[in-house]
Amino acid sequence: MISLNVNSQNHIDEKTNQDTILYKSIFWSPQFYHQGNQIKLRDVSNILQADSDADRLMKSGKTIMTFGYIMAGTGGFILGYNINNNDPQLKKQNLTIGGVIVAGAFIVDFLATKKIKSAIDLYNSNMKNKTTNDLSLSLGLSQYNNGLGLKLIF
Repeated sequence: MISLNVNSQNHIDEKTNQDTILYKSIFWSPQFYHQGNQIKLRDVSNILQADSDADRLMKSGKTIMTFGYIMAGTGGFILGYNINNNDPQLKKQNLTIGGVIVAGAFIVDFLATKKIKSAIDLYNSNMKNKTTNDLSLSLGLSQYNNGLGLKLIF
């Protein structure tokens, strides 16, 4: 008797889940997870160096984020400096300028976060494609109770 046995090894999902990076945003604080452990932004950046496109997006996002921090600090300084100001005209100008700069910092932070999320998504999709392309096929003979069979493992 001749039989055909086809087996599938389910190692793709395990490898994909281990290599992906999970991004969670809790209020204004982003959290990153890799292999079940919480990691910092610099760790994410180190992991993404393996993928040149994702690394480029990550560096761009971190640069934009730094610019946003500078804007927020400048706007906050102008608003804080304005507390001791007694001139109503200057106070109004400083409140306007400081408020606009702080609001701009929020927009810049949003753009930076979007770039960082895109970098993580690109890395994750490339890892899934890589593990999908790593399929191996094996064809061989196997012995069964009723005789000899052909075994295909993928």
